[in-house]
Amino acid sequence: MMAQNHLPEMQDDAVQSILDARTEQLARRGVARDVAATETTPLLVCAIGPEHYGIALDSVVAVVPWRRPSAIPASPSGVLGLIAEKAIVYNAVDLAILLGRPAVDRTGGTLLLLRHQRPRVALLVDNVLHVTHAYEPAMAGERPPAAPDAVTDFLREPEAGQGFGLLDIDTLLIPLLEPSSIAGAT
Repeated sequence: MMAQNHLPEMQDDAVQSILDARTEQLARRGVARDVAATETTPLLVCAIGPEHYGIALDSVVAVVPWRRPSAIPASPSGVLGLIAEKAIVYNAVDLAILLGRPAVDRTGGTLLLLRHQRPRVALLVDNVLHVTHAYEPAMAGERPPAAPDAVTDFLREPEAGQGFGLLDIDTLLIPLLEPSSIAGAT
């Protein structure tokens, strides 16, 4: 015996309307989930003078105090020399110079040892400020008029209100990837 359908018959238009509404609802839920994932990606926020920059925390192996590197003859602008940390040699690179800021005589700062393999790089920053998990796009008035190519976005922390540029490490290191530029690049 066939089971009888006790549901009222619906017009095709009504069924399509319900399906469209459900599709839209599911699409919005997916967008909200993507935004939440972006907002919770941990970023290490550091300072170069008065400017703040965020770097994906998973790009950083360690944070170590500044020490004067061993010089590399004929190294490109921004490459300060070589340092060794736990038997691994890193090219110490001044983030300020990579971002087009003027060179200053460094007597202190902090080195961010990057996960990047070829070349191994330790970025010199003035100071590491904190790790943030909560940020949002900066408002138009909070964005600087021009930024280096390595700055992919401008974000701000809602609690602190401080804006910062989001750095793309691969783009940042492009000038250093020429085979003869620095140690370990090939």
